[in-house]
Amino acid sequence: MPPAMLRHVTRALRAILLLLVPALVVGCGDHRPLPVREGWLARPGGDSLPYRMVGGGPDTVVFVHGGPAFGARYLEDAFEGLGDQRTLLFYDLRGRGRSPAVVTPDSLRLDVDVTDLEALRETLGLARLTLVGHHWGTAVVLKYALRYPGRVTRAALLAPFPHKGQYMFELIRQPHDTVALAAHLRAREARADTTDPPGYCRRFWGMALSPIEVTDPAVIGRLAPAICDAPPAALLAREGIQRQLFATFGTWDWSDSIPGLTMPVLVVTGAGSPALLAGARAWAGRLPDGRLLAAGVTPLFPWVEDAPGILAALREFLAGTWPPAAVPVAAPPDTATNP
Repeated sequence: MPPAMLRHVTRALRAILLLLVPALVVGCGDHRPLPVREGWLARPGGDSLPYRMVGGGPDTVVFVHGGPAFGARYLEDAFEGLGDQRTLLFYDLRGRGRSPAVVTPDSLRLDVDVTDLEALRETLGLARLTLVGHHWGTAVVLKYALRYPGRVTRAALLAPFPHKGQYMFELIRQPHDTVALAAHLRAREARADTTDPPGYCRRFWGMALSPIEVTDPAVIGRLAPAICDAPPAALLAREGIQRQLFATFGTWDWSDSIPGLTMPVLVVTGAGSPALLAGARAWAGRLPDGRLLAAGVTPLFPWVEDAPGILAALREFLAGTWPPAAVPVAAPPDTATNP
């Protein structure tokens, strides 16, 4: 190539690169780490709760974890990407996750969880909240929104907690994974839960959700690093925490309480269990402004199979519109055999 032509081509290529570089920089900027702010909420009596705020958008979405003795990290791993347009607030309920052991067992109560959520809102100076609850967290969302109705703009309920105690007993009578249950029993007889809490958790954390255990090895392995991310002493304490919470819970029936959620509410569940799908419909069908989204297969953790779909649906809902796949439920069933 003649030198003059080579210089011409070089200048042309340089001009093209100068046009492309800004676009490439913007594209790379989409993957920059989101801003993170961490802190602790001190509570009367000596307890404290850690929180983590991700993103910097004007709207704040608060995630309330399930278990009820898990921490929030598994929700952070799944939904942190939503922080590119809003601020996400993850926190560990009192005595759970990274929270230190409670000073008194009486602090482990549903009404205390609700009071702590309000204290977190006040401390961070948040006017109104969008709430996302998973499993036990849906109970906290329900009770919080009923106590402070003007402070909740909208709510998403992921794999909601049974809406009444009788439904829990119906779930006990559903078919269960007998092979997984037998393996769990052998591990308990060998005292693996006390001699090796981390290893026990990595294999059997799904049993903590009985009578709706998670036993799929793929799901167990996928979520174990986040759900079992706690010191051995904290893992060992989880069973006692759950017993305490349920001991103070008593008999419940929220059939007449759920209609009090007048804000838009999206109920999300996996489609792999007819009994749990029926339970999600029991919630959605009682909501004045609610819809049901059945996605993925895993009943309690549907985002494991369908993370892009559920993230996209949540983005639409948080932006103020219903996801196309979310449908109204007219007549709520009340039995685990009526999906």
